[in-house]
Amino acid sequence: MTNVYIQGVNGGETTTPTGEEGIELDDGTTSTWIKIKNLIGRKLRETGGTTLSMGAITDGQYLKRSGTDIISSAVSAKGRVEILAATVPTTVGAPIGQISGGSSPVEGIPYFSFVDGTITYRDFYCRLIDYSSGGLTLNFEVLRTSATAGLRYVFEAAIRRINTGTEDITASHTYDYNAVTVTIPAGPPAAGIPMSGTITFTDGADMDSLANNEAFILRFRRNATTANDDATDTARVLASITVRET
Repeated sequence: MTNVYIQGVNGGETTTPTGEEGIELDDGTTSTWIKIKNLIGRKLRETGGTTLSMGAITDGQYLKRSGTDIISSAVSAKGRVEILAATVPTTVGAPIGQISGGSSPVEGIPYFSFVDGTITYRDFYCRLIDYSSGGLTLNFEVLRTSATAGLRYVFEAAIRRINTGTEDITASHTYDYNAVTVTIPAGPPAAGIPMSGTITFTDGADMDSLANNEAFILRFRRNATTANDDATDTARVLASITVRET
């Protein structure tokens, strides 16, 4: 390989460097050279206080700092879920409501209303994008209305894979739920202050063997019939539910 010199950077030097193959940049102030050499080689690091050497960068990798070195590392992009629609089941659904904010003009903040004493549902129609087998994490925020500190809400979520060519979406499906208990903290917080909840799914059967680029139904519910759900008020889940790859 023949050296490629980019001289006069920032009005820099004109001295021609000697030595190793690569692309060398004059720093323009100290007559030393910054070298980017052997692109298929080792790593990017300072050597002797005067050069930077790059190598071992393969497809799908990026550069990051490791101590005093800059090294290559694999890209770890995460998949995402696009929520395309939210509906109420024909029975025992959690209707949508609106909380008024305190600004001027007043905000209208949407929420799903999950009542006490029964199981109420909300369905989300989704598609999984750029997934790489890491499982899924669902995040949501919930507001109490009148329940006191220490009382609990139980929320559950399940996935129904819509496998084209095999899944009859008009047929009955048995949902396998994962759950989280949200406990009202000491205080308790004002009714307008959200509490957070997280439900996770392991890749595979736990998420109905859902695969990349497939559509699915996410069924989300409050199970107010279980003993662990002892809050006797309506839980208001903000309509900002998100799902992403873990």
